[in-house]
Amino acid sequence: MSKGILALMAALILVSTPLFAKELKIGYIDSEAILSQYPDYQEAQRKLQEEEQKYLAEAQAKVSVMQSMLEEIQQQSLMLSPEARSEREQKVPRKAKGP
Repeated sequence: MSKGILALMAALILVSTPLFAKELKIGYIDSEAILSQYPDYQEAQRKLQEEEQKYLAEAQAKVSVMQSMLEEIQQQSLMLSPEARSEREQKVPRKAKGP
């Protein structure tokens, strides 16, 4: 009995699908192409890229500071006591964060 009901439901779905397909319309909008035509969007994109470059440069500067501090610690490691070395290593993240 349940196979008969299942077959009937499948038949109804198959018959009704073309009816719904006539009413269903699918479209595509290329929003990037539309937005790229607006000067305000282009200006916002330019500002965003400038900000990104600023933050990337800042991050690179902090990485350079940390690397130079760690190199300095490694070069002086034989002359530093374990306490002094530990203290300098703890200062590295704080110096890289900046003021």
